[in-house]
Amino acid sequence: MESFLNIITNACLKEDELDKNCKLVVKKLRKLNLTPIWNSENNHQMMENVGDWEYYVIKNTQPSFVEFDSPFEICFSTYQNITVMSTVIKYKTIYEDTPKDFFQNFRKNVYAILKIIGGTEAILLNSNPEHKFNFYLNLAHQNKSYDFIKKLMIDEFGLPKTTYSQLSKSPKERTREFFLDDFSDLKSKELQAHLPFL
Repeated sequence: MESFLNIITNACLKEDELDKNCKLVVKKLRKLNLTPIWNSENNHQMMENVGDWEYYVIKNTQPSFVEFDSPFEICFSTYQNITVMSTVIKYKTIYEDTPKDFFQNFRKNVYAILKIIGGTEAILLNSNPEHKFNFYLNLAHQNKSYDFIKKLMIDEFGLPKTTYSQLSKSPKERTREFFLDDFSDLKSKELQAHLPFL
C-alpha cells in the first residue's frame, strides 16, 4: 500500500464567526498561487487539476470540522483543537535524497499555509493504516489536541528529530522515530529579510 505524508499541526478552528473566518482563510490561500498537480485520467493522459481553494463546513459528524480542498499537493481539515493536512507527497520522500529544491519548496508551501491558519510547527505522519503512526493520525481526526498527541508520541518514541539530517538511514530505526518540523530555518530567513541594514 502506498504511504503518503500526512501532517498534524497546532493550528485550530475558531468557532466565532466561522463562515467569515473561513472565507478570509480561502482568500489568503488563493493568493499563494500554488501550482496545481497533474493526474492520470482513465485514458492514461495526464491532466492538470483545475480549480482553486474551497472550504466545506462539515457539521453532520462528530467532531465537526472544516475541510479546505484544493487542486494542489496539500489539502487540510481543521478541527477545534488541531489541523490535519493530507498531501500527495510519498512519506518516504523525507528519507530520500530527492532533489533538494523539491522538498524545500514543499516545506515552504506548508509553512505559508500554516502562517495563514495560525500554526507554528508540524509533526509528519505516515498515512499507511498499518503504520504505528496511524494511531496518532486517528487521534487527530478525533479532535485530540496537538499538544496531547505530541506528548503521547514523545512518551513512545522519545524526543522528535527536528532536522532532516538527524533522520535515521536504517529502515528499522525509522520505525522508532518521528519528525517535528518547526520551520526554524524559514522563520530565520524571514527575520533576516526584515532586519534593517546596519
